[in-house]
Parts: sequence; structure tokens; C-alpha cells
Amino acid sequence: MDFGAIISNSIKYPFKDLKNLGFVCLLYVLLLILPAGIFIFKNSITVIFGALCLVIFILILPGYKILVMKSGIGQSENIPSIKVKKSIINTLKLLVLRICYIAIPTIIAIILTLFATGFANYPINIANSVFGLNFAFAFDLISGFLNAIWIIIIVTSIVRFVFSLISYIAKARLANSNSLVEALKIHRVIMDIKQIGFLKFIGWYVVMGIILMIVSMIAGALLLVPYIGFIIYLCIVMPVICLIYNYSLGLLYSDFSDGENDDLDKFEKELQYLKYGLLR
Repeated sequence: MDFGAIISNSIKYPFKDLKNLGFVCLLYVLLLILPAGIFIFKNSITVIFGALCLVIFILILPGYKILVMKSGIGQSENIPSIKVKKSIINTLKLLVLRICYIAIPTIIAIILTLFATGFANYPINIANSVFGLNFAFAFDLISGFLNAIWIIIIVTSIVRFVFSLISYIAKARLANSNSLVEALKIHRVIMDIKQIGFLKFIGWYVVMGIILMIVSMIAGALLLVPYIGFIIYLCIVMPVICLIYNYSLGLLYSDFSDGENDDLDKFEKELQYLKYGLLR
């Protein structure tokens, strides 16, 4: 699918299935119960119920986004119904995925930077210089220590950004394969990006970010209306943005997934031919 079609179809998507859009909006209503219990009802039972609703929302929404991506990969115009069990399982898979694609690369980047800059030896050298009353040398070490901190911040920021980009396609791969193991194969995810096209992927990332930012800014005018404006923004605008963004990612991945499925079908046919052809 060409880039323009991905953008236009994604923007139209939430409004082609108003029934399920309504259910998604109701999901966001769960976020209103806790603040209502705290500031309006001021009732401990309502607060506890609201906290429970918040936990339910946190468990369901991330996993539901995977279902929306899968809808985009299949190029379906229907918004998927909210499947609680499936969404929670997907949310847990996403949690593991996020830890692997963000936390682990960050830790590796920090460790490599520590040894590459000699940062690990700075505290010991500074202590030796101070207790040895060599303050000039200690000052130089402290300066190097601070420079090393900046290097660590820059390196880890770059690594986190790169892996956060890769994680988008990893999530699409998870939606397509329904397999956490497949989504964690970084080399395969990078191959997917090459198949999609790096420029196309970056273009999608930038353009969708700009479009959704503009939509958010325009819709932000609703927040000027006390109470009602906030409710409309949270329960209508936010679900629409969520659907557009995740559906567009599914569409971006859809061309590649079709090719991947064709390869699998071809491979299965070849196996069938070898199996039954040799028996004849």
C-alpha cells in the first residue's frame, strides 16, 4: 500500500465502524471513575472501584492496540471488538517486549560507555587524589567524570531512540505472528524494516506524529470548556487518535506481511509436493 493510502485510510478508519468505536470510547470512560470518586463523590468505595477500573484499563488498552494493528495488517475496515482475555495476554507480551527493547539495550549501552570512557575508574581515582591532597589532579578527574556522564546520557539516549523505533515494527510483528518469540528476533525485525523501506518507515513515523499532534492541538480547544470539554477529549478524541495511529502501523506492515505469508504458503506447497510427489 502506498504512503498516501496508508494515511488517508487510517484517518477514515475510526469512523467506518461507529458501533465498535463507541465500545472503545466506553473503555476510556473507566479513566473518569477514579477522579470522580476523589473530587466529586469523595467516597472511599468509589475511589477503590475507580482504582480497579484504572488497573483494568491499563491491562486491556495496550493489548487491544495489538488487535487494532492486526486489523490494519489484514486491511480490515472493522474496528475489532474488545476481547478482555486476549487483550490482557497481549499487554503482558508487550511488557516483556518493552523491557527487552528498551531496558536491556540501555543497560548494555551504559556498561559499554563506562568501560570505553574509563568512567568506572573515576570514583576510585578521585578518592585517591583527594585523600592524597592532589587537588589539581582531582579537579581534572572530576571534570572527566562529568564529561563521561554526558557521554553516557547521549549514548543511552541514541540507543533508546533507535530501539524504540525498532520496537514499533516488533509490535507489528507480534500482531501479525501472535508470537512473542518472533517479535523478540531483532535481526528479523530489522529485516522487516528493510523490506518495508527505511525511508517509508521514517516517513510514516514523522507524518503520523505531525498529523496526530495537529489533531490533538485542535481538539485541545475542547479543554477550555470546563468538565464537558475534558470528558469529550478523553473519551472521544483520545480513542480516535489511538485507533488511527495503531491501524496505520498495521497498514504499514501489511504489504510485507502479505509477502511473508505468500512465502510461507509457497514453502508449505513445496513440502506437500515433496511429501505426496515422492509417494507416487
